[in-house]
Amino acid sequence: GTAMEDVKAEKRAEVDAWRDKVRCSGVSLGGYTFDSDPTAMVNITGWVTAVNAGIPLPEGFSWRTQDNNDIPFQEEDVKALAAAIVLKTTLCYQRAWALKAQINEFTDPNKYQELQTLDITTNWPE
Repeated sequence: GTAMEDVKAEKRAEVDAWRDKVRCSGVSLGGYTFDSDPTAMVNITGWVTAVNAGIPLPEGFSWRTQDNNDIPFQEEDVKALAAAIVLKTTLCYQRAWALKAQINEFTDPNKYQELQTLDITTNWPE
């Protein structure tokens, strides 16, 4: 491909890597930061399914923060954490799609340097 196509491909890869980094960086809930990586998503989704099926949380149920503190969780906390992770994931993908659309708009070879220096690290969800 052309130099422009090569740098577009590099930029898209940077966007994907940054998206995954932000998406997995954790979510805040009730003043605590919890993991938001795919493993955390699977774990919380399992508990949401159980809660929605009427399965009670075990006695003393808690969820561990990123800095390894166990926080007592009720059914509503389980649902709120799942919602926070799903929302962050969706917002990260939306930001990535917007950036990729911006990258795709670069067609003028004179804008090569501008594309190469495009900052893809701003305006991501917290």
